Amino acid sequence: MSIRPPLTKDLPPDTVKLDGPDSIRQFGGVPGLVTALEGVLSREGPAVVVATSGSTGRPKKTVVSTRALRASAEATAGRTGGHGQWLLCLPPHYVAGVQVLVRSVLAGTTPVVMEEGPFTAQAFARTAAAMDHPIRYVSLVPTQLQRLVDAADSPGVLAALRSFHAILLGGSAAPPALLDAARALGARVVTTYGMSETAGGCVYDGVPLPGVQVHLERTPNSGNPPSDPRTAQDPEQTSVPEGHLTPGRIWLGGPMVTDGYLDDPQQTHSHVFSSLPDATDTANTLSATAAIRANTNTSPKSTAPSPTPMCWYRTDDLGVLETTEATTTPRLRVIGRADDVIVTGGLKVSAAVVRSRMLEHPGVRDAVVVPVADDQWGQKIVATVVPATSVPAAESSTLPDELRSMVKDALGSAAVPKQMLLVSHIPLLPTGKPDRSAVAELFVEE
Repeated sequence: MSIRPPLTKDLPPDTVKLDGPDSIRQFGGVPGLVTALEGVLSREGPAVVVATSGSTGRPKKTVVSTRALRASAEATAGRTGGHGQWLLCLPPHYVAGVQVLVRSVLAGTTPVVMEEGPFTAQAFARTAAAMDHPIRYVSLVPTQLQRLVDAADSPGVLAALRSFHAILLGGSAAPPALLDAARALGARVVTTYGMSETAGGCVYDGVPLPGVQVHLERTPNSGNPPSDPRTAQDPEQTSVPEGHLTPGRIWLGGPMVTDGYLDDPQQTHSHVFSSLPDATDTANTLSATAAIRANTNTSPKSTAPSPTPMCWYRTDDLGVLETTEATTTPRLRVIGRADDVIVTGGLKVSAAVVRSRMLEHPGVRDAVVVPVADDQWGQKIVATVVPATSVPAAESSTLPDELRSMVKDALGSAAVPKQMLLVSHIPLLPTGKPDRSAVAELFVEE
């Protein structure tokens, strides 16, 4: 495989550098930031330096080129039905917020900015009512969408939800119940997968955007699919029962891939590549138009060449390519992080699998599963759970025991959380992703 060269601080002087909320002030607010983005989008080369969310460690400074921003925005327009007007509800110093502004610039429309202050359904409805373009879009995180669904008995909120041509939902995995509820209300929700390193979302509803490819890297440690209980019970199990899909580490390829991390050659060399690994394995590659070699033993080299040079980002996530009754084309399903494994009592447990099982309970709105250090177990599994609003207080008292029983039956006793807290909300980072460190602290303090 070919490694991209490291980046240094010698960037064009007009490069837009966004490293926190205060960085927006240097532009005089969002209107000034839009003007700065118009400037960098008119030339080639590095355009924006945006920090990652830091959900799994120290934030990294990601360099995103004009080519990447344009490719992502144009592909989004192609998938969602054309350019339109955007409502900005996300922090503009993160990539999802930046892309709302970039899409607006390329569409020639003025973005509408959400009212300052905490996100509320009423403020969302008021701001959405100020939009004047027939084609409207918004990007949200699951917590925001949940608040809108909860307030949908308000005619104004319901009308706002239904007014968008597409609601792009990203930042973290959304509970299936939330997606079902929003779509039942008439909201056109599109789930997105991507990150700062791919100029935002590049896989919509499991299908890559035009020009994007998804590749699954198979390794001996890829593990079992989340539906296999042995994920939690047998740390050495690597074979997959017949009928199951084998997960692999997700690679994302296309013109939207980052140039690398600023002054961090080690991270750049381990994540950003000019080509796929030169190896034969059972990995899959999925494009926007078709699934290539789905679950076959064909070498990645047999992939049809991309019309433009393909750059690749090696993520820290695991996924599978699966088909459903509704479609015969494989779609990407992200099943968790490659490092999202808790070693408890010498056994390996996938935190994502445990969360997935807990979300199947009708009394659970959301949950986060994390490890905390423990003298006896090495790491112990703990979980915060947000009960569904429809669950009476009396039933909430039995919810932890019901969840423990559900997890034990599906995944074995090793996967059962040792501690569980019922909370009103999950601690979040500014990007809307769960703040796993803050969740773990709840149990340390306890």
